[in-house]
Amino acid sequence: MVRIEQVFQAEELSLVEVDETWSQEFLLKQKGMFFLKDVAGKLRINSTVIKNRYRDLEREGKDPYAHMGVRKVWNHWMIRMSTFSVYYRRHLAPVSRIPAGLDEDGVLSLDGVYWLSDVVKFLPVQSHALRYHVKKYHNPRKKIGIWKDGKRRGYLVDMPVFADFFVQYKHTRRDDKS
Repeated sequence: MVRIEQVFQAEELSLVEVDETWSQEFLLKQKGMFFLKDVAGKLRINSTVIKNRYRDLEREGKDPYAHMGVRKVWNHWMIRMSTFSVYYRRHLAPVSRIPAGLDEDGVLSLDGVYWLSDVVKFLPVQSHALRYHVKKYHNPRKKIGIWKDGKRRGYLVDMPVFADFFVQYKHTRRDDKS
């Protein structure tokens, strides 16, 4: 008996239609294959931006499907949502504004990407101290949740990663003073 290796994963075999009642967040949590035109419309992003990123990855010798979950099948641009949602949050998601009325703990419990200049307004630390840490790490976004984004021209904060770092940073600073 010849064993045939698995060519498709279950998620790749289901074509899902975007429901108009879905929120952006609900869409990003779905599993399955979607048409780019439907996803781009719901996420309010120009599909040309996604296609350009696809071509940039190809020029860099990277597999766009593996990195961002986008593939062209015949004449249709398709998205594998489990991969694309990660790429979208890291590279394409709009920078959020911090809602009014939050305290330090409320800000640290947020999900999403924010401007560093907005985040430090709620914390007992200055932005230059945090920017110093960006320069110390090889992959600061992964390690401390802060990075300099050249395309957006500023420092951004991935709040869940940063919150973990900040709690440790704050305890370390407190221990140093004792």
